[in-house]
Amino acid sequence: ICFYMRKISIKGKVDRVDGYSNYVRIIDYKSGKINDSDEQFYTGNKIQLYLYMNAFTKDKKPAGAYYYPIKDGYTEKEENYTMRGKTVSSEDVIYATDNTIQAGEKSKIVNVSLNKRDGKPSASSSVLNEIEMQKYLKYAVKLSENCIDEIMSGYVSPTPYENACNYCSYGGMCGFCSSEGGQFRKVSSVDKSTITGAVDLAENKTFKAEDGNEN
Repeated sequence: ICFYMRKISIKGKVDRVDGYSNYVRIIDYKSGKINDSDEQFYTGNKIQLYLYMNAFTKDKKPAGAYYYPIKDGYTEKEENYTMRGKTVSSEDVIYATDNTIQAGEKSKIVNVSLNKRDGKPSASSSVLNEIEMQKYLKYAVKLSENCIDEIMSGYVSPTPYENACNYCSYGGMCGFCSSEGGQFRKVSSVDKSTITGAVDLAENKTFKAEDGNEN
């Protein structure tokens, strides 16, 4: 990540990377509860997959970013191992991801259902078109740049989102206390348009600044 003419490296370990043609998908195995909501991504709690994807799409196209549920116990019930995350909505990607899915059916591999009438992803499907996926990747980088900016400038004031402190190991040392006037940040009604809109706004500000019109 570039930061004021400096290159900052963010290190991580990808669990799994799959390739198909000129596409690549990222998979992270999770043994616990999975929350892949747009709200979690928007607030910066779940940007890991998209940072990984940025690293692997310099000369490839993103196909999807997923959490794969895994369990180590024994059960007689049939478990749901559908991957949770975003899939690019192109026909090539969907049928490469699940070559058994038919129009009018729901995939058992990813959260995608196809309309019976036209075979396109239904409104309930967790999909992004290619432009939206690129904006998700940009959002993850922009959020990381903002974080680096605050760290480098010495800004350490605790401003957690609601419920972020429930399982935090550093609650006793950060100084934040809601019972003594600390205010949690709150978000609601976050969807993909919220995220893509934030990227559009940031890029518009950058364009104006480079053009000399930003105050």
